[in-house]
Amino acid sequence: MPRECKGCKGPHDEFAFHPGVCKAGNRHGLWTQRHDAFQMSLHAALQRLGAHVVSCSSGSGNWFGTAGCRPDGKGYKRADIVGVNKYAVGRHLFIDTAIADPNAGAARSAVPSAAEAAGVAAELRASKKVAKYAPLAGAVSSHFMAAVVERYGACCDSLVGLLKLYTGDGERDPTVCDDWTTFATSSTTYLASRVVFTAVVADACMVERVLSIDVAGAAMASAMPAHARAYARPAGPRCAFERPSASVVEGRGGIMWYESM
Repeated sequence: MPRECKGCKGPHDEFAFHPGVCKAGNRHGLWTQRHDAFQMSLHAALQRLGAHVVSCSSGSGNWFGTAGCRPDGKGYKRADIVGVNKYAVGRHLFIDTAIADPNAGAARSAVPSAAEAAGVAAELRASKKVAKYAPLAGAVSSHFMAAVVERYGACCDSLVGLLKLYTGDGERDPTVCDDWTTFATSSTTYLASRVVFTAVVADACMVERVLSIDVAGAAMASAMPAHARAYARPAGPRCAFERPSASVVEGRGGIMWYESM
């Protein structure tokens, strides 16, 4: 069975560490699709709590004003999600999401190392996002919070605080919530389980796609363009979902990577 990565020509490993740190990891939009799944899960979970949140990946305009305009005049910076009027009218909560890898060199060389403690990679990525977006949010009298989770489920402190900010200390009402279970009675646990599980499953899906391409030789289309992503359209009801196609529901077809072993 061939084990060479077709992106960087490096070797694959039996634990699938390589796809998360590959220099060509985002080929075919693999990292982008993983990120979008996590972003959409957080967006949908906050909406289910009744929060007024808007996905800003594309098509929702410039929320940062002149501070967000790029120096070359081509476009503007945007966060992934905006909690509209979270603090007051015109004072929003900006959220930017990411999935970090504890096997990255910066995380493993940090003190403490990602090999010794969970959440190191998430905190490193979160600090970069704060440096990038916090000044932009402050310029429009708003606030920024990073939402970073690691490939294996560890969350940054900012994401934990974000979930708690929206859920509070309340318990879920079994007479109202149609998906209530004894395993997630608190609102915080329920929300965290949704978004973290999505991130882990999206990462597993990325690994399956990588091995389908490199091992089974499957063809893979590029990532969906930004203007066509779900949750990107500002028109229509705030909680409206796009109707998924058969290929989305049933899968991409063809053989799985392990069927060629």
